[in-house]
Amino acid sequence: MRVQLHEEMFDSDFPDISAEAVAICTSAAADEIERRLDAELLQSSGIIEGLVYPSDWFAEIPAVPERHHLLSLVWD
Repeated sequence: MRVQLHEEMFDSDFPDISAEAVAICTSAAADEIERRLDAELLQSSGIIEGLVYPSDWFAEIPAVPERHHLLSLVWD
């Protein structure tokens, strides 16, 4: 799991720390992860496939193991 910071956080006048999503590397289906994490209780916008921003916006992304994929639990 990795926290994906909100893009506005990098603006020089943005005063806070803000996250956009949590990245999850898993072999489970998106609906299974959404159920396990109780996205509604977490007041999440839900689960999406992949990262919320292009991968070149992130540093040191580890390789995704075979038969796994990236999901993001998103807040908007």
